[in-house]
Amino acid sequence: RTESSWTARQATRSKVLWLLIFAGSAQSLVGTGVAFQQVSIMTSKDLSIGAAAGVFGIMAPTAIAGQFIAGYLASRIPVRCLVAAGQVGLVVAMLMLLNTTELWHAYAYGVVLGAVQGYLMNLNQIVWPTYFGRTHLGSIRGVANFGTMSAAAVGPLPLALSIDLSGSYTIGLIAYMVLPPLCGLAAILAGKPGRPSR
Repeated sequence: RTESSWTARQATRSKVLWLLIFAGSAQSLVGTGVAFQQVSIMTSKDLSIGAAAGVFGIMAPTAIAGQFIAGYLASRIPVRCLVAAGQVGLVVAMLMLLNTTELWHAYAYGVVLGAVQGYLMNLNQIVWPTYFGRTHLGSIRGVANFGTMSAAAVGPLPLALSIDLSGSYTIGLIAYMVLPPLCGLAAILAGKPGRPSR
């Protein structure tokens, strides 16, 4: 079929762009926030620094697996539905981290978060040409990446505030579980890819 190509001006005037930027914010915000504080969170649960750092080694290969899964599904299921489904994985990962008390809990959390991160990272590459075409993809991605990077910059703040104000990471992790469902809703509300208004 003929590809529908949007200009950056047309895209920024559409609510679809802003819904998709918001839909992608949870992965950046939660992923960055946890990456900064993961060792501290796990040592607060009486795990060793070495064990906590070892979780990063598990996340990398599972992220690759998540990317393959997203690539396989993207040609079969609407990308907005896949993005929404990925938000469930983020919530599950945060629940697992919140309830981590044993080393195997930490490793299981690493498997889930790594896979979800890779899955959503790949979908973030797919969603923009799917909705806006490839002709002006660079300029549109520039706008979208500003939103993604802004979310990543804010990411560590909830956990930092949580430990400062309450002496625990619990409130921050709960806050991380509130955002993904809202992002999933935004992805669904973006609707099917359409043509730009003239």
